[in-house]
Amino acid sequence: MQSSISPSDLTTAEERRVVPGETGLWVLILGELAAFGLFFTLVVWFRGENTELFAAGQAELHQDYAVLNAFVLLTSSLLVARGLRLARLDDARSWRLFGGAIVCGALFTAVKALEYTGLVREGHTAGSNEFFVYYYFLTGLHLGHVLIGMAALGVAVALCRPSNGSPTAARHEAAIAGIAVFWHLVDLLWIMLFALLYLMA
Repeated sequence: MQSSISPSDLTTAEERRVVPGETGLWVLILGELAAFGLFFTLVVWFRGENTELFAAGQAELHQDYAVLNAFVLLTSSLLVARGLRLARLDDARSWRLFGGAIVCGALFTAVKALEYTGLVREGHTAGSNEFFVYYYFLTGLHLGHVLIGMAALGVAVALCRPSNGSPTAARHEAAIAGIAVFWHLVDLLWIMLFALLYLMA
C-alpha cells in the first residue's frame, strides 16, 4: 500500500514546525529568562521580609508613567508581529512597522527618563533604601534591553527595505524572526516588572 503523503506535504509540515530564530537566540533568551526569574524571586522575597519598606517605596513610584510605558511596549509588539508577518510575505511595507516599533522604544525611553528625573528630584535615588536599589537595578537593566532591542530593530528595518526596487526581507527571515522574538521578550519583561514593582500588594 502506497502512502498518499507527497514530498510537498512533508515540506509544508516541516515548515510549520520551525521555531522562529536561530538556536543560539533561544539559548540567549532562556538565559535571560532564568536571570530575570532569579531577580523577580528576590523581589518577592524582599517584599515578604520588608513589607512596610516595600509598600512605602512602591507608593513613591509614578504609576501613570508605568501604565503609559506598558501601553507603548504592547503597541510596539503588535507592530513587530505585523511587521514579521509582512516580511515573510516579502512585503516592503514591513520596514515601516519595525520603524514604528523603534519609535515606541524611543518613547518608552523618554518616559522612563522622565520618571527617573522625577524620582531623583523627590530624593528617591538608588541609595535611598533597599527598595530603590532593586527598582533602579531592574528597571535600568530592562532599559538596557530596550536600547539593544531598538538597535536590533534598526537591523530589521535595513533588511526589510527594498534594495534596487526589490524586497529582500524573505531572504533574511530567520534573522528578522529572531529580532522579533527578542523584542517580545523585552515587552514580556516589562509587564512582569510592572506587576512586581508597581502593582504587587
